[in-house]
Amino acid sequence: MKLCVTVAVECRHRIDAYESADDDDHTLTLSLRIRIFDDSDYGRYTCFASNRFGQTEESMMLFGQ
Repeated sequence: MKLCVTVAVECRHRIDAYESADDDDHTLTLSLRIRIFDDSDYGRYTCFASNRFGQTEESMMLFGQ
């Protein structure tokens, strides 16, 4: 990874975007960090992305006790 840009910062959450270190790889990786965690943070998180070639989404479920 060669570049990190902070996309959003709130008191509880932070989102960073990282560019690939390979100039031929047009990949952007997003990182969600939950800095102050409580029970309301459990559940489904979905990332939506779109550009001129189309759109996609990926989801993950955060489980806890």
